[in-house]
Amino acid sequence: MQRRWQLLFLGLTVGIGGIPWATGQDYAQGAAMSALTLEPPILTLDQGGTASAKVTVALRSGKTGGTSLMAWDVPDGMTIRFSPDTGNPTFTATMSVGVTSTAKSGTHVVKIQATGGDPSDVVSYPVIVQKTGGY
Repeated sequence: MQRRWQLLFLGLTVGIGGIPWATGQDYAQGAAMSALTLEPPILTLDQGGTASAKVTVALRSGKTGGTSLMAWDVPDGMTIRFSPDTGNPTFTATMSVGVTSTAKSGTHVVKIQATGGDPSDVVSYPVIVQKTGGY
């Protein structure tokens, strides 16, 4: 029982910093209940452009429950939206990525995770923004 309380405290501490967290029960199970896959494995778009990726949230264990998709470590000038943004695993969503014409070019690694009833591990997803025009 003591270990479970320590794990619950860890979850609350991490959650306070704005990072998604699971309950002590989720940590005590030792594994995520959903798995995320993204296609394509790397997304490339031009400054001022948009692109999309397919996100599959697959149930690994347990019973299905309300799960939400979220992204963070998103750089300035980039937006990420999921449609749908919630579902009961196994489900598929479209992740739409848009960047402004002044977004910094280069490779950006954003974090994607399913949270809620069937949380997943965090996936680091590379998004390449290509410079358009100019020299």
